[in-house]
Amino acid sequence: MTTPITCPDCRTPMIEGFIPDATYGKVVQTGWHEGSPDSQSFLGIDTGVKLDRSLVIPVVTYRCEGCGLLRSYARGQG
Repeated sequence: MTTPITCPDCRTPMIEGFIPDATYGKVVQTGWHEGSPDSQSFLGIDTGVKLDRSLVIPVVTYRCEGCGLLRSYARGQG
């Protein structure tokens, strides 16, 4: 059993969740990627940032039931 997370501001229990990221017809879980984002383009059209999927770590976000504070963690490996 994991240790419950308590809000550092008001000491109320926090609930585990995630922040959805909507993109081109689907919703995915937000992730963390090491380094600075580098833009990429195709035929002069901005296509977002370069991404090495093997380096992406899913982000888990906890929400305080009392004050609403959000606290995000990227645990584990990509």
